[in-house]
Amino acid sequence: MQIYFAASISGGREKQPFYSSLVKLLSKYGNVLTSHIGKKDVFKDREGLTPSFIYKRDRDWLLNKADVFVAEISVPSLGVGYEIALAELKGLPNICLYHLSSPKPLSWLIEGNSYCNIFKYEREEEALERVKEFMESLRK
Repeated sequence: MQIYFAASISGGREKQPFYSSLVKLLSKYGNVLTSHIGKKDVFKDREGLTPSFIYKRDRDWLLNKADVFVAEISVPSLGVGYEIALAELKGLPNICLYHLSSPKPLSWLIEGNSYCNIFKYEREEEALERVKEFMESLRK
């Protein structure tokens, strides 16, 4: 299974340790195309790459390779919003995670979108368990 994981990079990295935990969990179910998002030094991975290259690569992964879409949406990100729209166009099965103590409210454009299967969580362990259940349901 090819998994596209979306989470904030430029918008803020305060949840990076949780992103790393999500990538580790998702890796048990298949290839995480965007595993670099979990890395502490994610910006180092972009050295030598152009914005155009990253756009084309990630768009290709999402539209042509991904079988499933998982997003952590607690930290607002223009890129993640764009990725959600592309995943919706493709009709990928999805789960979007939102931490209830996020200092930023969830965008109503995302919250009101029936495509987005949003799971609001208080503890990261809850979110990891829900992602595990989601991924297991795709195996059936």
